[in-house]
Amino acid sequence: MRLSALGALLLLLPACFGGNGPNLTESGKGKPRISVRFPATVESGSVHEAVVRVSNPGPGDINVLAIAFSLVGPDPGATEFPAPLVALGARRTNESIVSVSPEPTGISDQATVYTFGPLDGAPRLPTGGSITITFVLKVPEGPGSAANSIQAYDGHEIDRAQGVRLATEVRS
Repeated sequence: MRLSALGALLLLLPACFGGNGPNLTESGKGKPRISVRFPATVESGSVHEAVVRVSNPGPGDINVLAIAFSLVGPDPGATEFPAPLVALGARRTNESIVSVSPEPTGISDQATVYTFGPLDGAPRLPTGGSITITFVLKVPEGPGSAANSIQAYDGHEIDRAQGVRLATEVRS
């Protein structure tokens, strides 16, 4: 009995401390870590900063960092979809995004993917490095939930992606 309990403990111990499995790609490169800071409650039509912080624990540099906004489903237990904080744009402009700092080196046609290329020939996000990107967002009109998913990934290796939910409650 004691031996089987010890065996089970040894099998479960790596799960308690995480391991590198889900944070590494099949090629062995590390996925970035991403977090976002945004007010939990905002006024309809107001403007606020979404501060996105991305770090690269490695292994492997990220030469081109991509930040993508995508639509999300309802919160757990909810039945209605939230309004997008960042809706689709057109011709590389987006009414939801007032400004981006630092300046991106590329913007998708729908203005939902922003890329940040190498600086002076050096990788944009070297192993062990981090970057803070500020998106100034115009909140949608009308009350209710508003949300997006934000993904950070290597622009040359999309499987090196991680994402977080950006959500707020909009008051009228």
